[in-house]
Parts: sequence; structure tokens; C-alpha cells
Amino acid sequence: MKLFGISIMEEAQIATYGFSTLQGLDGVYKPGVCVMSRTLQDSFKSAIEGTKNEFDEACLSIQKELGEEVLLLIQKAGIRIIPTPKNKDRGEDATYLSIKVTVRKPLKDEQFYAFTVQTELSQNIQIVRDPRIIACVPTWPNNNLDPPNIFFVAGFSEMKDAIRIEVIDQMKQFTEDYLDANPKNKR
Repeated sequence: MKLFGISIMEEAQIATYGFSTLQGLDGVYKPGVCVMSRTLQDSFKSAIEGTKNEFDEACLSIQKELGEEVLLLIQKAGIRIIPTPKNKDRGEDATYLSIKVTVRKPLKDEQFYAFTVQTELSQNIQIVRDPRIIACVPTWPNNNLDPPNIFFVAGFSEMKDAIRIEVIDQMKQFTEDYLDANPKNKR
């Protein structure tokens, strides 16, 4: 949902704190898309045994295709992709964009897959009480202002498109918020 071209979460953050945590960023590292499926125990078991099923293959395919599409979307928006992590010892910032898709495989009697999509930008922050402590934490969207995860539902044949639509929508929100906080004429 948008308000004047930026997301409602970004608008709320600016209203609350007076600025955007995206302001002044020089770019982002190559974004990572992770599609997690089933339980962690089942995923490890499949990896150890070298077995995959149609569901596992679909999740891997979605992850690969979305990774490429997200990268192109960011590049088309004019956001710089930082090729390698910067050296935090020299005071440089780490800026990681991650998209996590969690898909729940249906039980025997169910026909639909439930999934969530969570897009976050994490940056290095310094702890006020001890500036020697630096941690990489999510700063967009602001977790205090972000609504709870929304579950989406789709049948197996629609799952790929449904996930793609939600990932692209969240990436468009990110690029609009980023570009609003960092207008091209200021860069």
C-alpha cells in the first residue's frame, strides 16, 4: 500500500523519527533471495539423502528466478549494487537486502500452500552504551512500525506466480522508498 509514492511504513517512520533509515545509502550488496520450505529437519534430511521432490524443485526454481528478477529490478531503479562487502574496520557500512520466502507444504488433506514473504534491509548499527559493539540489524521496513507477516495461500500450480507477485510488490516498495530517500539529483 502506498501513500504519496512511498510505503505507509516509510511514511510512518519519517513521521515518527523525522528521517528515513534509507537516507544517504550508497547502494546495497547483491540481494539474496531465500525460499525455505517444509521443516528444517526435513530439508536437512533431503539434503543428506540427496532426495528431492516436485515441491523442493519448485522452491529452488522460484529462488533462482526471483534472485535474477530482483537484481534486475534494483538495477533498473538505478540503485547501485555494491559488489563486495565493505570493510567495517575502516568505518564503512554494511547494507544487506534480503528477501525470505517461507512456504508451508500442505498436510495430506489440504490442497493449498501457505507462504509469507519478508523483505528487509539490514545495516550496521552501533550500540550507544558501548560504541565498540556493532551489529547488523534490519532497519527497513522499521520493525516497530511494520504490520505482522501476512500469510498468502495458493495452489501448487499458482504458487510460483503468487510468490513472484508478492516479492516484486515488496521490492517495488523498497525501491520507491530508497529512491525517495536518495533522489538521483542528490547522488
